Amino acid sequence: MHYSVLLVDDEKQSMRWYHKALTTSGFKVSQLVNPDQVRDFIDNPENRPPDVIILDIMLPPGAWYRNTPQAQRGLRTGVLLYEECLSKYTRTPIIVLTNVNKPDLAKALPADAHVFSKLDVPPFRLVDILRGLVPSYN
Repeated sequence: MHYSVLLVDDEKQSMRWYHKALTTSGFKVSQLVNPDQVRDFIDNPENRPPDVIILDIMLPPGAWYRNTPQAQRGLRTGVLLYEECLSKYTRTPIIVLTNVNKPDLAKALPADAHVFSKLDVPPFRLVDILRGLVPSYN
């Protein structure tokens, strides 16, 4: 069985090695580059929920997020998207893979969030992390 990964990062080129490592390891990867694409994906009832979501926390605001009171108060688009994915997919692990300083994220995300730095987690290490998070991977 191929497990599905929703990979969200606006820097598609920099994620190519993660994408390659995931597909080489048997994961089916859907890569989206902006919050509007993610919202369309999660709002479409024809899309099966992904087995895991990998999300960059620093994303440009999409059309919907520009008009929300939370965005106007300065919360990052990625945090809003994290919360939306978490509410829609309550059983799906979400991994935050970012270059943002971890103490900055501690204020914005739940304490039990899976947060990793791109600098510390090479592509095949991410595959190992996913294998540990996805139920009944083996």
